[in-house]
Amino acid sequence: MSEDKQRKLTPEEVAANVLKLEAEARKANSEADKLDAEARQAVALATAAELEAREMSEADERRRAADEFHKVYRFSGPVGS
Repeated sequence: MSEDKQRKLTPEEVAANVLKLEAEARKANSEADKLDAEARQAVALATAAELEAREMSEADERRRAADEFHKVYRFSGPVGS
C-alpha cells in the first residue's frame, strides 16, 4: 500500500469532506425533489388524458346509441301514414 492510503486525515480535512458531502447531499435532494415534481405532473397529465379518453368513449357510445335509435325509428314509422 502506498503511504497516501495509510495516512490519517486531519480534523480540517475531515471537516472539509463532511461539508463537501453535505453539499452533494443537498444537491441530490434538490434533484430528487425536481424529479418527484416532474413525476407528479406526469401522473396528473396521464390521469387527465385517461379521463378525457373515457369521456370521449362515453360520448362515442351515446352517439352510436342515438344513431341506432334514429335508424330504428326512421324505418319503422307509423303504418299507413
